[in-house]
Amino acid sequence: MCLCNALVNRLAFGGLLNIQSPRHSVTHKAFAFPLVFRNMKTKSSSHKSENTYRFLTFSERLSNVNIDIIHRIDRTGSYAEEVETYFHEGLEKWRELNLTQHFVTFYREVINKCQSFNQLVYYQNYIVQSLKTHLQLKNSLAFQPLLDLVVQLARDLQADFYPHFQDFFLSITKLLDTQDTELLEWAFTSLSYLYKYLWRLMVKDMSNIYGLYSTLLAHHKQHIRNFAAESFTFLMRKVSDQNALLNLMFLDLGEHPQKVEGVGQLLFAMCKGVRNMFHSCAEKAITLILKKMGPVTETEVALPWISVEEAFKSMVKSAAGFVSREHFDVLFRCLQESVVTLQEKITKDNCCDASEQIERILQVYFTLIDYAHGSKIPQPEEVCKTFIQLASIPDLSVPCRNTLLPECISAPCSIHC
Repeated sequence: MCLCNALVNRLAFGGLLNIQSPRHSVTHKAFAFPLVFRNMKTKSSSHKSENTYRFLTFSERLSNVNIDIIHRIDRTGSYAEEVETYFHEGLEKWRELNLTQHFVTFYREVINKCQSFNQLVYYQNYIVQSLKTHLQLKNSLAFQPLLDLVVQLARDLQADFYPHFQDFFLSITKLLDTQDTELLEWAFTSLSYLYKYLWRLMVKDMSNIYGLYSTLLAHHKQHIRNFAAESFTFLMRKVSDQNALLNLMFLDLGEHPQKVEGVGQLLFAMCKGVRNMFHSCAEKAITLILKKMGPVTETEVALPWISVEEAFKSMVKSAAGFVSREHFDVLFRCLQESVVTLQEKITKDNCCDASEQIERILQVYFTLIDYAHGSKIPQPEEVCKTFIQLASIPDLSVPCRNTLLPECISAPCSIHC
């Protein structure tokens, strides 16, 4: 036991336990060494199920990944006046935290080329190339510091970094095909911070940025699609012209329908708030999406209406699983208002298009009714009234009416009040 305590004390003295940056005084959790030697006791077989340390499945480890930078405290902001360059400061921090040969090699390559901001600007191409080279090394033990330093370089160079963003995006996304959940978290956190620090440039270039980023929305692994959606949320909310952004996304679905589920997850991530509520931007976004469900309300551009419907239904399913019933009235109110607006615009000339658009909106209602017996619908009686009103429209097409009438009968029984 004495030997164990001595080893723990030596590790702590040597900086491997609760390592703190002298400037930031922030404990680096990722490198904290578990005190497995402290209070060591022999447990009986009856206590084995209560072990503190147990194997976590890949799904469980994925659930612990946190790439939410929006609600994360930026601990470097208050030190901005003291920092010559964020890159150099990060380099010195990681020199203490990562002693692997991979990082030491990178450190020696760049340390004499970033002592000042002017020097960093002068040698930026060299540093960028060095970062790219080391990010491409397979099984590197320096991915965490390298990904962090990409972000710090972007903070320093700002507009000068932007021409390199695409190359770094491709380098980072190549790391995603892994079972290492820590690497996934580092990679997506790095992308999230790049969106955060470069958003003013990106919102002016959304066509190219979305074309580059949206490839992740068609990834064959669901967790990659989910993390991709979450990481892009900050930038989505910064775009002032949401109408143009949604048109861009939905037109892209016409060429790449395999992105439907990913786009639905992206829409949900944008509208997702905290504490099982919608975000403040949700009502505006949902109203715009519903407007784009058909040509009667969307008159500016012809969209792939079926794909828009599928993406929105995917978003609604995710929202039903997160938002509590008492806060679900935002989505419900938007649905009800879209039906009223559509009813006002129906004429004999557009009745076919209107009927098809009504069917698409009905499918969204059916998605909510099917979810836990309609438990997320805050006003079930209003849904029944809406269905009856729609069924009374004289110019409604026969297929639409055939879809609607059975629901008018079964909806009261299907919805759990």
